[in-house]
Amino acid sequence: GRVRGMPPPRPMDFNPGEGEKVEVSFSEEGEFESWWEGDIRKEKGGFYFVSFPDEGESETHEVVEIDRLRPAYGNLPAQFEKRIFHVPPKLEKDMLLTQDSLPKVAKVAQLFALNLSPDGKQLVALGAPRSLETVETLINMHYGRLPQLAKMSSWANNLQHQVSDYNETLSKGIQVSFKVDQDLLGMVIGSKGANIKRAQALQGVSRIDTRKDGTVVVWA
Repeated sequence: GRVRGMPPPRPMDFNPGEGEKVEVSFSEEGEFESWWEGDIRKEKGGFYFVSFPDEGESETHEVVEIDRLRPAYGNLPAQFEKRIFHVPPKLEKDMLLTQDSLPKVAKVAQLFALNLSPDGKQLVALGAPRSLETVETLINMHYGRLPQLAKMSSWANNLQHQVSDYNETLSKGIQVSFKVDQDLLGMVIGSKGANIKRAQALQGVSRIDTRKDGTVVVWA
């Protein structure tokens, strides 16, 4: 198969007429946007009646507004080139911490991909020649923001670990133990464990154990 190059932006004065070939945008929630080539059969009141040829002599039709249209781009295969950018040594650690932000840089630069090498020393860019001509400026801007992004990423990771540890503690419960005089242990327990049962019925208390030496352990 072939990969089609990224079409240029739609002209501001784009105003297609009847008989003109266009591409129509289709997208559903949770799916990628796709573009289908068709012919404008009629335009009326800002709505375009577009036909799409099917197999044989049949056609599929769609009525759309202009915000879903762009000029037909054709099926010219994309020309990809690879370029390597060296990460400054003092930024290698920050780059490893923030590599999740690279897809955003790639999107702005209109690259097919922008990945960090496993050792964190190089950025590997893959895209059309015109995109690679401008990406170096964006990468240098990204380098300038790396220290701040790394601090934010580190703070977010620490917070996530704290929340995880807190949730784990809650799932295991909190244990509190104390001792009472052995002569009073029977009063603490109550007749047939009535006091312990009432205490265990309190909200948040999961279990209460008593030991012969007077130790009372509460899990909550």
